[in-house]
Amino acid sequence: MPSASYAAWLATLGIGRTDFHEEPRWRLGDWSFFTLDGPFLDRPAAVSPTGVAGRDAPQGWYALLAHPVEEVAPRVAWLLGNPVPLGPADPVVPGASIAAPTLTTTGDARVLTLWVGWPPAVNDPVRVRITARPDGTATLEETHWSEVK
Repeated sequence: MPSASYAAWLATLGIGRTDFHEEPRWRLGDWSFFTLDGPFLDRPAAVSPTGVAGRDAPQGWYALLAHPVEEVAPRVAWLLGNPVPLGPADPVVPGASIAAPTLTTTGDARVLTLWVGWPPAVNDPVRVRITARPDGTATLEETHWSEVK
């Protein structure tokens, strides 16, 4: 049961709360997306039988990134705090070249790269890169446009 898995994951973080809810609009295959009610709203996570994916949960990213990029990108943005995924048509920084989200395979790793912005200040978008491996390890890098240009 996904909600039990989410509660168990919260417990590993020292958060023994059960006042959370699922966000049904984000369901994807066997993945369910949860967030806490009230304080600690920065702990959203995706839960499936294969693991948990979120800022503090690297083990599930590899399985989650098996889905098509157009389905994964908005869900990852939600997991990161609900920024807006950006693409080439978004006028965020004059002269900026913001690429559409990509999901590639490099060796045994799956790599998702997308640009996001937090309204109303989307003038310094953030490049998010998640590199996930089948052994359950993952890295999440966030780089502001001002650092990339």
